[in-house]
Amino acid sequence: MENYFMKLSVGYFDALPSKKIYNPIITDYDFEKAICELVDNALDIWIKTEMQLKTKIEICLNLDNQTILVKDNAGGLVKEDLKLIVAPGHTSNTLLDQTIGIFGVGTKRAVVHLAKKIIVKTHNVADITYQVEYDEEWLRDEETWRVEIYKVDEIPANETHIELLKLRYTINSEKVEKLKNHLSEVYAKFLQMGNVEIVLNNTTLKPKTFENFSGHPEFRPKSYVMNVFDGSEKAQVKILAGVCTISSTSEYGVYLYCNNRLIVKSVKEENVGAIMHPECGIAKIFVFINGPAELMPWNSSKSNFNYNSDTFLAIQSRLKEITGHYMKLSRSLSKNSLWADVAKYEKYEVQTEDMGNNFEIKKVSLPVIPIMRHTTQERLKNLNREVLDEKPWTRGLFDSLQVVDLIIHRSYNQRNRIALLVLDSTLEIGLKEFLVFQSGKTYREADLDSIFSTINSSRRNVIKEIRRYLLTGAKYDKYWSKVEFYYKKRCDLVHSTATPNVTDEEIEEYKNVVQTIFTHLFGLRFVL
Repeated sequence: MENYFMKLSVGYFDALPSKKIYNPIITDYDFEKAICELVDNALDIWIKTEMQLKTKIEICLNLDNQTILVKDNAGGLVKEDLKLIVAPGHTSNTLLDQTIGIFGVGTKRAVVHLAKKIIVKTHNVADITYQVEYDEEWLRDEETWRVEIYKVDEIPANETHIELLKLRYTINSEKVEKLKNHLSEVYAKFLQMGNVEIVLNNTTLKPKTFENFSGHPEFRPKSYVMNVFDGSEKAQVKILAGVCTISSTSEYGVYLYCNNRLIVKSVKEENVGAIMHPECGIAKIFVFINGPAELMPWNSSKSNFNYNSDTFLAIQSRLKEITGHYMKLSRSLSKNSLWADVAKYEKYEVQTEDMGNNFEIKKVSLPVIPIMRHTTQERLKNLNREVLDEKPWTRGLFDSLQVVDLIIHRSYNQRNRIALLVLDSTLEIGLKEFLVFQSGKTYREADLDSIFSTINSSRRNVIKEIRRYLLTGAKYDKYWSKVEFYYKKRCDLVHSTATPNVTDEEIEEYKNVVQTIFTHLFGLRFVL
């Protein structure tokens, strides 16, 4: 037996939005993002004209009057489209357009975020010049959404002028420079086309890109391409990955470009397969996606990935695989000290590999990761990491003893003389550091001068002072006797007319003595 439910119309209501929708917009943005929305709007109009004409976008930040003027010659608006400037959710872009905007809120929230009074003039070549304007008073008036349209003196055909008054920001020269850099990065791909020009305070911006890859034959960059289908719509995806000639702890990671616009740079998150580690500093992965705006994996402010986007989910596993591999490659090259060689290859060619589509993703070939081989110096440094972190005065001592090893294994004619000078100076510095930082007693400059200053007798004074604290037993006499012996040899080398001979065996013996003393004084270890 079927159940029937009564449904009778008893009236209706209008679901018009409240102007309170603008309130969170004012705090939900920042200066650079807001300006970018105005640039995006101009580029969208230009894109829909099939990019036939060169477009110019001029931005003037008037520091004296504290006003902003944004002008473009992308086409202008006819009278019927003027509501697109003000009404949230209204846009001439369709879901199928390969534009930057889609949500119908960008320009509206941008101008409200930036200013309390907005004046827009626009002149489509098929129409006259119109002006609309609104301010804080209009935003507070909940009774009407009506906006007056004015016919005004003509501006050049195809141009739109957006004038922002009563700014919510104080603009200064620092803000201008920061915006220049931001726009140069975000619109670099457009600026490289040659038919897009962006001018900020009379300065024509140059593209700033981040693809400083190495062309090393074994590690040249690769471009992995695939198509993502959503019904009848298709997005073209390119994942460009490689290691770079310049290491940067701030710029490595994953970059996202949607329809040629930079959305976010140097992402270091598990969602994209990246990790936070300084040894990953030469790994960069670029995700370029072009297609209908509805398929773009960006958030509504175009400032980050939308990790829930179907397009992102379609490529996520492959992106994480590629990103993770190049992060490991970067770490391996850094640990193997191979990056110095990789960095020499500043010219590169990109290899391309087809990944198929989201219904049948193909396996990809990735560069071979060299086996990580730690040098003896690196292993010793890791062994002493805790001491070096807790006692920063030991870092120079530790490094100096590593330098001695480098010297004695080189073919310098006078390597033993140089090694003796470095060894003895390092020991003397180490003894002083112990007295100052670890003895528990306060030593003034005058105290240290009296202990260290007199030639020949000074080393005995130092040893006597050190033995008040450590290495006091008779079993250590042999070490201190050798210290005095090599100190005299060092003094003869510096002050005597006859140059003493220093053998390999003597350098090895003195090095072992110094290391033993530093082990007792500081806890440093020199044997793996």
